[in-house]
Amino acid sequence: TGGIRFLYDNIVESLEQFKTSNGFGCILAHSMGLGKTLQIVSFTDVFLRHTSARSVLIIVPINTLQNWLAEYNSWLPEEGMAPPTTADGTPIWCRKFKVFLLNDAQKNLTQRSRVIQEWEKNGGVLLMGYELYRQLSLKKPKKPKKKKRDSDNREVVDIEEEDKNKELLEEIQKALVRPGPDLVICDEGHRIKNAHANISQALKNIRTKRRVVLTGYPLQNNLLEYWCMVDFVRPNYLGALEASETSQGRPQDTLRRLRDTETHEGTETLRDPLETHETHETSLGTPQRAPKTPETP
Repeated sequence: TGGIRFLYDNIVESLEQFKTSNGFGCILAHSMGLGKTLQIVSFTDVFLRHTSARSVLIIVPINTLQNWLAEYNSWLPEEGMAPPTTADGTPIWCRKFKVFLLNDAQKNLTQRSRVIQEWEKNGGVLLMGYELYRQLSLKKPKKPKKKKRDSDNREVVDIEEEDKNKELLEEIQKALVRPGPDLVICDEGHRIKNAHANISQALKNIRTKRRVVLTGYPLQNNLLEYWCMVDFVRPNYLGALEASETSQGRPQDTLRRLRDTETHEGTETLRDPLETHETHETSLGTPQRAPKTPETP
């Protein structure tokens, strides 16, 4: 589809450029029901199958985690987990990578670290929520709550446990942030709505340059949300928000300079580069769901 082509042109560019470029980001702005999830499922298969990339991180609202996993298993079942053909003999296209899910099932740092390290080692797609990503990427090592006592009943710090927690955090943040995955995708990108919020800062710390934001109608969001989304996928592309305006809650004044360009030449200057990394479709004349047929890249 056009969305997959758009993602490929912005994220991969070409197989030769992929080898030498750090890459760019883009916004996939299709209204609800037009298959953003399906396009990401298809694109990640192409991305991991035909480039040297190994890891994809998809950050989503916590209440959509299971839906994302179900979409992967429905459209791209794991190799060996589905019959080779459908009932009518049509070949079933399977994924060759694993999809990892990080959620409330992992109760502590050790369990979460185990999932993340397996994903980093073996490659594939990691699904996780925004809040958990914020916690893990910004978390600092803490002293253990339970302190040991020596023979004289004095409290002593468990250095071994401290070192273990510090090591686990370093491994987690290495995989998620420094250097991070080969591609990071943020669903419902309007959640990156405040440049100074913890989640925005956590996401901007990712060293990965290949970034995708998924949203519905970006221009129906307020202008600060739009600036934050663009600034995430293409840092500094729209310039910086004046600190005074942001602190007073008036970032729209900064962005109005871009929106209300008076001359035709100025309008074209603004519009053309934005269109290079944002695609937007509406439901007019477009089917809500593509037929479920196997496709090869």
